Amino acid sequence: HNAAMNKKGPELVDWDKLPKVVIPNSSLISNENLTIIDIRPDDEYSHGHIPNSINVALRGRLETWIGIMVPWGREIYIVGNETLQKEAIRRLHRIGYKVSGRLDFSAWQKAGLRLAKNERITPTELHNKIKDGSAPIVVDVRLPKEWMADRIGTVVNIPLDKLAKDSAKLDKTEPVIAVCNSAFRSSMAIGILEKEGFSQVRSLEGGGKAWKKAGLPMIQSKVA
Repeated sequence: HNAAMNKKGPELVDWDKLPKVVIPNSSLISNENLTIIDIRPDDEYSHGHIPNSINVALRGRLETWIGIMVPWGREIYIVGNETLQKEAIRRLHRIGYKVSGRLDFSAWQKAGLRLAKNERITPTELHNKIKDGSAPIVVDVRLPKEWMADRIGTVVNIPLDKLAKDSAKLDKTEPVIAVCNSAFRSSMAIGILEKEGFSQVRSLEGGGKAWKKAGLPMIQSKVA
């Protein structure tokens, strides 16, 4: 898409103009042509978010992941405060993505519309569940080479970019815990799995880094 755009020449961009603030409406979460991107930190997203939204926190590789996760030409609304939205819109302009509208999360709450919540699980809590056999399915959403290098135990590896399709292998009625290095990708996985119909999804707080910091055991393999 970028190659074609470069050949044709990109549209002129008004860098200071912000898209409209959209009035909260429950129909937004069922619009198949719309992707709602929540750019807030993953801990804020876990405490409450707009259903069917995907958390791509501004602190990470926003452009890369939206380029991977959001089909070209899809209408995009972003959730976050105005400062975050301004930076996100500028960064997305650089790769040719347009933001059609902005959503105010507090306005969504005040309107009494449905919220999704998935409080994160701590490394110690998950480790205890693994030890006593009560742990739900744990899905590591990192790349296979990352998963092979070290992992928190016997977990399923479904890379984030294949999660929407390959999650069909999992039972949607069962609880699932998503894991990555730092909770950035696992928080994204929450929104993807929710859109696919999973109702009991949580993320590992702090990811594998927090697991290591807590001194909990890991499985390590040599990678060629």
